Amino acid sequence: MKKSFTLILALALLFSCASSLADGYDMSYIRENSTVFTIDVNDDSGVAFVESTLSVKDRSFVHRHESDHRYSSTKFDVLVINYGRSTAYPVPRLWITYCANEYIYYDSVTFTVNGRDYTFTGISDPDWRSEDEKGVVEEALIKFGTQGVDFLFALKDYRGNFSSYAELMDERSGPKIKMILHGIDEDVNVTLGGGFLLDFTYIIEGAYLETDGLSDIDKVIGTQMSVSGGLPVSDVFRRAAANETPTPAKATASPVPTVSVSNGKMFIRPDYEGVCTLKVIAGSESNYYVYMKYLGAPSSSYDSRKLKSGAKTPYESDVAFYVKAGMTVSVKVPIGRYTLFYATGTDFYGTTLLFGDSTGCYTSDSPFTFYTSQDGEWIYSHGHEVTLYKVTDGNLDTDPIPESDFPTR
Repeated sequence: MKKSFTLILALALLFSCASSLADGYDMSYIRENSTVFTIDVNDDSGVAFVESTLSVKDRSFVHRHESDHRYSSTKFDVLVINYGRSTAYPVPRLWITYCANEYIYYDSVTFTVNGRDYTFTGISDPDWRSEDEKGVVEEALIKFGTQGVDFLFALKDYRGNFSSYAELMDERSGPKIKMILHGIDEDVNVTLGGGFLLDFTYIIEGAYLETDGLSDIDKVIGTQMSVSGGLPVSDVFRRAAANETPTPAKATASPVPTVSVSNGKMFIRPDYEGVCTLKVIAGSESNYYVYMKYLGAPSSSYDSRKLKSGAKTPYESDVAFYVKAGMTVSVKVPIGRYTLFYATGTDFYGTTLLFGDSTGCYTSDSPFTFYTSQDGEWIYSHGHEVTLYKVTDGNLDTDPIPESDFPTR
């Protein structure tokens, strides 16, 4: 069962285990500053959560999808593993809570501090999303590891520009940290103010950097609890343990990695037997993601659609595949009428983000019909061959469409 204590109420517990914690996570700074910390203890799992006393409103940020009923906010905390034991060690963390009228399904975030970008990926979980009549909530968690400490020290350096609480919380001249939530369909740009940096000052700079928490970072990495888990302890940590502030590292990698795709890779396979051939020839200047959206049965066909052996509901009717620049792909398409969509670009980010900001999306002016016919003893299948170019030199009449109208999975 989870129990919550303010630090003042938990002093007896803290003093009783002070000697055992001396070899692990030093809690003295927290004990000496009980007005700004709370400790949330989970007796069942032997962990504790050190948090600041700031309100959700102090940590909140605004965005254009904001809900009228909830705050979007950030929250730093320190997860203390093996709390009350000599092996106790801290995991510095940051929660990002997005509350709005609609989901953006973000899974990475970029912070800009002093002109440098710090990106964290793989931070969300589908189980951390909820919806009710008031709107939606999405949460993400950053567990700081080797790369994350560069970001923490960058915040510490930036915080040094503000000498007082009043300066930190001043809405006009106070800190301005850019944060981008990278969503599936769009990004949300946010400016974080003094509450974010004040929470960092209390929790990470106070309860982590000032309590020699860095000396136990190898234990955190060993448990694979950090975003960059598994990396060796770097010189950043050696200098930090010696109380030397390192220079923030170069910005981390792109928040969304490109996807390596072979020519002809099938992304969506239909559950119906492929009878007719679709041949796609790609121009040399661009790659293509082709999506055939099933509309229905043709007006006439000698054969009808037949399910593949072993197909299970819900049956897949669409077809989608990839064509590399200057190459050709031929696929077997089930009988039916289809709308052809294609997205074009250079660097592919998957079937949702497509080709990123450079994506061009198009659709055919009229449906494609795939059918069979009989002529005496012979059965003929009727397919299509199309040549795609980024410019209007192909053999297919198409119209540009917004990316939001392109079918994605």
